[in-house]
Amino acid sequence: MKTALSNQLRLCNQLYKRMDDIYYRTARRLDMSEAELWIMYILREHDELLTQSDICGITYESKQTVNSALKKMEINGFIELIKNEDNMKKKFIYLTEKGLELAEKTADKILAAEENSIRAMGRDEMETLLRMYEKYIDILDKEMNDIE
Repeated sequence: MKTALSNQLRLCNQLYKRMDDIYYRTARRLDMSEAELWIMYILREHDELLTQSDICGITYESKQTVNSALKKMEINGFIELIKNEDNMKKKFIYLTEKGLELAEKTADKILAAEENSIRAMGRDEMETLLRMYEKYIDILDKEMNDIE
């Protein structure tokens, strides 16, 4: 017999997967991998210069996944990797002119769709959602870290 708690957990997982699928399908429609889409998104969302390590930390993706996507984006002429003068091992990621054009057609439209969705919910509902979602993730993280 299913309990109310297990039904809530199932719904929570389904909603998470549904949102993940929205981004997956959008990336496919835009002829991009999810990693490429998220990199483009993050580069547009942040004002400061970012490195591969920064992207990994923001997306929670592996270095291999991010590195593969960056290489493909560089080969396609969307980004340039410029050495950091303070740390020659790290390279800053710059959008090229071609990359900026792609960003306008992809990441910028996604950011606008997200902003429209937030506006449609209203500030109070969105703040409540974020507060509760963060609380759930913090508790889940603690619970998962206790598993041996």
